[in-house]
Amino acid sequence: MQFDKREKLNTKEAAKQLNIAESTLHKYVKDGLIKPVYDDWKQDGSRLFYADDIERLAESIKKPKGITISELAKKLGKTKTYIQKHIKLGNLLAEKIVYRGKQTFLIDSVEAKKFIEKVSVGSGSRHFINIDGKDYFLYQLLENRVTNSTARIIDIEIGKVLTDCNEVKDLEAILNEGFYPKVYIEKGRGFTTKKVVTFTFPLPQNFDDKIYNLIDWLYAYINGSNITIDIKEEKIIFTIKPIIISTQINNCQEEISFMKKFITEGSINVRDEKIILSSEWDGISFYLRHFEKEKLKKNARKKGISMEQLCEDLIRESLSKMETEE
Repeated sequence: MQFDKREKLNTKEAAKQLNIAESTLHKYVKDGLIKPVYDDWKQDGSRLFYADDIERLAESIKKPKGITISELAKKLGKTKTYIQKHIKLGNLLAEKIVYRGKQTFLIDSVEAKKFIEKVSVGSGSRHFINIDGKDYFLYQLLENRVTNSTARIIDIEIGKVLTDCNEVKDLEAILNEGFYPKVYIEKGRGFTTKKVVTFTFPLPQNFDDKIYNLIDWLYAYINGSNITIDIKEEKIIFTIKPIIISTQINNCQEEISFMKKFITEGSINVRDEKIILSSEWDGISFYLRHFEKEKLKKNARKKGISMEQLCEDLIRESLSKMETEE
């Protein structure tokens, strides 16, 4: 009877050689990436692996050159869904590979750098862009008066539109084809108040979604500087400054119903041909000794947030604790 005399490593030694946790090595066994010497290993106190099998595994799990979706999302402060969306739209080139036994996308480092630069340029004005001296806003409706076709801006950072045929095209390309804003949106003067009203909409799935119609309606009454739009976890966070909208109430019952359904911060009151959108936010002011203020500044810098945000977080934390103790 012949015995395999190849060098063997126990789980701890093999994990150390691979520079991974022992639990990760057990997972690789479960996933079929490596087979231990014996299946009934428990009587030995540890799984045993052939050293040359571990060397082959080290090569197979060695990360290829490039950036994964998770890594790029972390660099940009975005979700993985956001990166996947741009890969699907063709804005970001990625190669599908098998890495650590699973299919994943890998993005070339140069391609990732270009994408980061594009997104960074638009991040300061996420909901509008200026092209040839004209402002265009996220979700704004465009039309071609010759062909009677329409398109809607769905991405400001990369510059993409969704056509009425549910095709994704470049914004600048369709502007060159003769598309213009169907309704002009005034950028206007921004109010300095901290008070806001927030709507949280599900991300529309097609061109005719009624959410887009409500956004069109809001743009008609609120100038672009008093609106901010963010996209988080497949939802549109649509934030506006408080406003009184004078309109014929009977003609906008659907809009009022939708606003009441999707408002997540603030309140809606309807009276005398007016829609009053009010904020729940209220101001507070207090004084601290100089050294206490300096401590807050230092902590805020450490956390990478404003001193105001730090104070808000501390007060909310304290209020939550007080409610628990009651």
